[in-house]
Amino acid sequence: MLVNYTHKQAAKAALGLLVATRGQDPRWAAQGVAESAATLGLQLGNLGTRDALTQYAYGVQEKGQQVSNRRWTQYAGEVQQLATQLANSSDAMVSAFVAAVD
Repeated sequence: MLVNYTHKQAAKAALGLLVATRGQDPRWAAQGVAESAATLGLQLGNLGTRDALTQYAYGVQEKGQQVSNRRWTQYAGEVQQLATQLANSSDAMVSAFVAAVD
């Protein structure tokens, strides 16, 4: 399975943003990141399944920033930019779904 280290870091950072910072439910965060990553053609390796993303998101919820070895400021600018894009896209997808259900 192909993996791009920057893509994988960005997915982890995006889940951190969504769950720890924005308070999104881990299941929704994982769903949004999975769909956004697929749309962008990101290569997440072993983090590339919805189950893996969900497990990581629950780890963020339980342990906060301790789930990762890095804090936001320690990520490279490219990773921060892609993570922000993934998080914003995920937020938009979740909002659209919730609006459609209501």
